[in-house]
Amino acid sequence: MQLNTEEILNIKSFRSWKLSKTQKKNLDEKGFCLIKPTQHLKKWVKKDLSGIRKIIEKLITKEGLSAGSEGKEEFTIKKNKKIESGARRVGNLLNKDTIFAKIATIPILVDAAHYVISSEIKLSSILFREPEKKAKEQEIHIDWHARRKKSDKYESVVGFFYLDDSTKKNGATIIIPGSHKKFGYPCEHINPNKKNRNEIILEAPAGSLLILNANTWHKGGSNLSGEKRGMIAIEYRQRNLKQLLNLKKYIDLNKKNKFSAYEKYLFGLRNEDSNQIENSYGPGKKFKKWLKLNKQYSY
Repeated sequence: MQLNTEEILNIKSFRSWKLSKTQKKNLDEKGFCLIKPTQHLKKWVKKDLSGIRKIIEKLITKEGLSAGSEGKEEFTIKKNKKIESGARRVGNLLNKDTIFAKIATIPILVDAAHYVISSEIKLSSILFREPEKKAKEQEIHIDWHARRKKSDKYESVVGFFYLDDSTKKNGATIIIPGSHKKFGYPCEHINPNKKNRNEIILEAPAGSLLILNANTWHKGGSNLSGEKRGMIAIEYRQRNLKQLLNLKKYIDLNKKNKFSAYEKYLFGLRNEDSNQIENSYGPGKKFKKWLKLNKQYSY
């Protein structure tokens, strides 16, 4: 069988958990949808959140300053400090525990990515991020290139799988609904450092999944309480685009061989999948320009 995203979404375990009409409408009109903890989610992940948290904490302890630096190793070597000030990160999760392949392939997230991008998709990255106590609120930003005209397609979808309750006090995600329809970067329309009258604070219980069109304006709030607010961030892109992290390079061969056929397809790990020429991420000059406009976003 020649695998593609449609074939995968028709696998029995995927077919039973797709976007509802309301969820599609939310993605179309608001640019996001929030999936509260469900039996579907618990059954798919097959591990309680405290167990996932323990895995993450062990990785942070083991990796030290290098945690989350995959693809930017030279940064931590040259500056002798962690990859993002004010946050704890762990990258390349597919290579570190089998549970993360399950999280990366949550059926409703794969369906949403395929729905929004409207073409073949592949995983771009999966990482852990958690703001530290009193970490500053981020600037409002997008997670992909700005669209400039109506014919520009949506090319990226992100999912935030919350390991802890996400509240106003610990820095819940802040979103401006419908902003994915605007052309250009947020800083071309508003002051990204000031509160916007249209923004909403998206509080969510642990175990929730936020699915976000990557062009939707959003930011992480300030963690005033110091309470844990960890999340697994998953990004899917249009299949012909480079991954944020070159998974073929960063995943060990013995790990690759344990993935199912559909996982290898979604992760871009098959022999027939093209190799990325560079070990950095993003489409060259355009991505560098994007980074200049989105300095706070430190992928």
